[in-house]
Amino acid sequence: MDDNDFPICPKHNKFMVEYSFEPWEVLLPQGTLEVFRCPNLECLIVYITGAAEGLYVIEPRSTLTPYSNSGQ
Repeated sequence: MDDNDFPICPKHNKFMVEYSFEPWEVLLPQGTLEVFRCPNLECLIVYITGAAEGLYVIEPRSTLTPYSNSGQ
């Protein structure tokens, strides 16, 4: 995988890195293949691949909501 294949964090404009969540961190949608996270670990934006492909924000209680840049 080269740099062009990695998603970019819309908030920090940096390439996201592959990330493996621990089971207690977040409940991933069924069919998720890979997760990418901003290298700024304070950033809660992630990108997932698979059936629910797209950008998400990690919310309290370890849930994911689709990312929207309005008001961010």
